[in-house]
Amino acid sequence: MKKSILLSLMLAFSVVLFAQEKKIVEFVEKDNTYDFGTVQESDGQGGRVSHDFTFKNVGTTPIFIVEIRPGCSCTASNFDKNKIILPGETGKFTISYTVAGRAGTTISRRIPITFKDGSDNIFTENVNIKGQVAAAKEQTQLEPVQQQQPEQTQKAQQMQKLQQSQKAHRVQRIQNNANNVKK
Repeated sequence: MKKSILLSLMLAFSVVLFAQEKKIVEFVEKDNTYDFGTVQESDGQGGRVSHDFTFKNVGTTPIFIVEIRPGCSCTASNFDKNKIILPGETGKFTISYTVAGRAGTTISRRIPITFKDGSDNIFTENVNIKGQVAAAKEQTQLEPVQQQQPEQTQKAQQMQKLQQSQKAHRVQRIQNNANNVKK
């Protein structure tokens, strides 16, 4: 009877230990979530908005990112596959979302990040992005564009003068070389 109680307690204790996963990484972002807020279709670089997620290795062994699975073509990731993050150090990766052509949509993505530690244990943490995509603002005033054009024209004229000067200098050098050869 005592053996069966002891065996039951050991089994229950083992289940409790396995049920409690030790956290290996902690993200700077609250709830591992970044909110883009409301973004315009034309925002970002090339119609994409991005965020750098930062995490800290709170484990006892080095870790590295094995894989980031964005899940669709509108979401992409960028990370250094060779970067090893030692215990106590921080790492980062970038998640970007295509906003071009997505006016009126809600950004709501969960992205699994697969890590591997120095003991060859593999674990996954999820990050989330959210927000709203609004239509690009139409430009109603032409004045700001017209004000920029003289600057652009002036820069183009300066560039053209520089190119002409360089061309004239090259021609003069060629003529001088030709004259030296004739002598």
